[in-house]
Amino acid sequence: MVLTMGYSSEAHTTLERVNPIRWKLLFIILLSELVHQSHSQAAAFTRSTRGLVYSETQENVILANDLLEMKIGKPGVRGGSIQSLVYKREGQGDLELLDMEQRCGARGYWDMHWEYGSYLTGNDFNSKCRFGDNSGAQWTTFDEISKEGGGDQMVGVTLKQEISNSATSHTSRHNRVPVNTQVHYAAREGLSGIYCSLLVDHTSNQPLMQLTELRLVLKLDPEQFDYSYVADDRQRFMPTRMDISRHRSAALAFKEARMLTRPQNKSLMYEVDHKYQYSVEAKDGVMHGWISSKSRIGVWIISPNKWEYLAGGPYKQELTVQTGPNLLTMLHSTHYGTPAIPLEGNERWTKAYGPFLIYVNQAEDIKGLVEDAKARAALETASWPYNWVPFDEYIKPQARGTVSGRAIKLGPYLPDSATWIGLTDANSPSSNWEDEVKGHQFWNMTNSDGEFTIYNVNPGTYLLQTLVQGFLVDSSVLQMVTVKEGWILDIGDIILRPVQKGPILWEIGRPDRSAAEFFIPDLDRMRGDSASTALKDGFRHYGVWDKFVELYPMTDPVYVVETSDWERDWFFAHVNRPNRTTTQREIQFFLEDVVPGDYTLRLAIAGAHQAALEIRLNNPTGSPLHDTGAFGRDNALARAGIHGHYHEFTISLSHMNFRAGMNSLFLRQRKNQNKFSYVMYDYIRLEAPMTFTQSLIASSR
Repeated sequence: MVLTMGYSSEAHTTLERVNPIRWKLLFIILLSELVHQSHSQAAAFTRSTRGLVYSETQENVILANDLLEMKIGKPGVRGGSIQSLVYKREGQGDLELLDMEQRCGARGYWDMHWEYGSYLTGNDFNSKCRFGDNSGAQWTTFDEISKEGGGDQMVGVTLKQEISNSATSHTSRHNRVPVNTQVHYAAREGLSGIYCSLLVDHTSNQPLMQLTELRLVLKLDPEQFDYSYVADDRQRFMPTRMDISRHRSAALAFKEARMLTRPQNKSLMYEVDHKYQYSVEAKDGVMHGWISSKSRIGVWIISPNKWEYLAGGPYKQELTVQTGPNLLTMLHSTHYGTPAIPLEGNERWTKAYGPFLIYVNQAEDIKGLVEDAKARAALETASWPYNWVPFDEYIKPQARGTVSGRAIKLGPYLPDSATWIGLTDANSPSSNWEDEVKGHQFWNMTNSDGEFTIYNVNPGTYLLQTLVQGFLVDSSVLQMVTVKEGWILDIGDIILRPVQKGPILWEIGRPDRSAAEFFIPDLDRMRGDSASTALKDGFRHYGVWDKFVELYPMTDPVYVVETSDWERDWFFAHVNRPNRTTTQREIQFFLEDVVPGDYTLRLAIAGAHQAALEIRLNNPTGSPLHDTGAFGRDNALARAGIHGHYHEFTISLSHMNFRAGMNSLFLRQRKNQNKFSYVMYDYIRLEAPMTFTQSLIASSR
C-alpha cells in the first residue's frame, strides 16, 4: 500500500476541530502505520508529475492519472499481468472494471501459443503459457520512463523477460514462453486510457518453433458489463457467463459453441453463443468494447493501423469480444487460415506489436459512449505512428517514408471497384500477402482517380501488392519497392490487367474474395433454428450449413448457366452431408460448337477447410480431369466467416472433353475426414480457347 498525502483548506479546517488531546494519539497511530509500511514494503515509492503517478509496492507497479489507475503484477507475482483497472468517476467514487473474483493472474493477461517443430506437420506438441507464469524465466525489474508525447506528459513501464537456451531445452519447456518478450504500458496526462505494446524477440540460440497465437485478455466485471460493440450494426446485450454454463446451455458441434436453454434474459432463449460470431476484419475493426448499461461506462480496445503488425492484411478476421465478459486483443493467430509464424532454430527475429489503447469512458447513454470512443479512435489513428514508444524495433514517425502512385485498370468493361495497394516484406518466403506473417504490412485504398498514398512506411524493401475487387488481376509479376528513412517516393503508374486467356463463356459469382453474394438461408428460432436476432449476416448463424440438406435432401444441386441465378440457386458453402457423404456441384451450360484448343476453368476460392476438389466434365463417375489436392485450413464456415484464406486454381481442359450442345461440369469435394470440411467459392469462370484472330487483336493492344 502506498499512502499519498495531500493538504487542502477543507482538510485543514476539519483537523482544527479535533480535540488537541487526541493529536498525540493520532500521530502515534499514523507513525506506527508508516513504520509498518516501511518494513513490509521497503521498496515501495511514489513519483507524481502533472497528474501522473508511478508507484511501486512489493507486488505491483501502479500507473495512474486523475482518471484511471492500473495495477501491474511485478516479477514473481504474475509479472506483467493487469491485476486491477480502476476508473475514477468524479463525484461517484472509484469503480473497479476487472473481475476481482478471478485470481490475480487471470484478470488481465498476455499469453502465447506455440509448437516446437512444424505447425503444418503437427510435430511435437501444442503449448501455451501466460507471460509471467514461467518459473524458469528471469524477469528484470521495472524501469520508469517519462517522455514527452505530443506535448503531453507520459509515464510508462517496461517488463523484460529473457529466456536462456537451457530454459527452452528443458523437458518441461512447454510450460515456458520460449522467446524473449518485453511488455510496455504507458499512461498519458488527462487520458482515461493505458497504451499497451509487446516486443517479441527470438534469438539465434532459441529453438525451431511456430508461434500460433499472441493476445491480451481482459476479464471484466460481470456484474457491470452486459453490452458489446464491434460495429454500428453489430452491437447488443450479451448472454452472461452463467448463461453458457452447462446448467443453462447445451453443447454443440465445437467446444466454443453453446445453445442457451435457460438464459437469464428470456429473449435469448435458443440462441447459440460463441466467440467467433464477433470477429471483424482488420480494415473495419479500429475499436471494439464492452459497455455497462448500469454505470454507463465503456471499456474499449482501440487499435489504429493494426494491419501494420497484424498478419493477414486488411481482410484478416480476428476475435474481439467474448461472453464472460471478456475483451480480447489478438496480435497474431491462425484463425481463418493465417499461418503460424515459423522460426528456425538459428534465426534472429523480432517484431513490435501495438501500441493499442485500453480506453475507458463515461456518457449519458450507449450511443454517447460509442460516439466518444469513435472520436478517440479517430484521434489515435491521426496520431499514428507514435513518437514515444520505447522499442527500437518500433520505427518513429520521422524515420518512416511515404509511397504514392496511381493504379490504372486496363481492359474493357472493368468495374469501378475498391482497390487496396499494399507493401509486404520482400524477404518473406511467400509472395502472398495473406501468408506474410513475420514482417509489417502497409496498406491504403485508391481514390476515385486511382491515386494512392501509403504513409508511415518503415524503411525496407517490399513487394507491391494489389487487392482488387471486381475482376481477377494478373499478379504474376510483383514490383519491388525500396523505402528509405524520410523518403517521399512516387512510383508512378501501376497497370492492373485482368487475367484472361480467351473469351468468357460464363461466370458464377463476383470476384471479391467473399461468398456473400450467394444464397444464404434465413434461420428462424421459432422453427427451432438457433438464430441470433443480433447477427445481421446470415452466415454468422450457427448451423446455417445444415440447411443444405433440407434444400437438397436426396440429390446434389444442379446449376444451369442459362436459367439459374447465383443469388438464389447457388448455396453459399459446398459442404458434405451430415453422415459425411461427399457432395458435388453440377454446372450445366450450352456450347454452340467446340473450338479446338484448351478451355480454361478458373476457380477463385473464398475459403476452405480440409478440402480437395475433383473436376470432371460430362462424366460424373469417370476419372477426374483434375484434382486440386488437399487445401484449406481456415475453418471459416464453423467460425461464422463468409471468407477465409483465399485460393486460386487455373485449370486447362482439352476441347476433346467438350461437346456441341449441353455440357455438365462436375465439382466434387472429396474430403470427408472433418465434420466441417467445406469450400466457399468466390468466383467460377470458363473461358474458350483464343482463336488466331482474337490472338492478333489482343497482341495489338
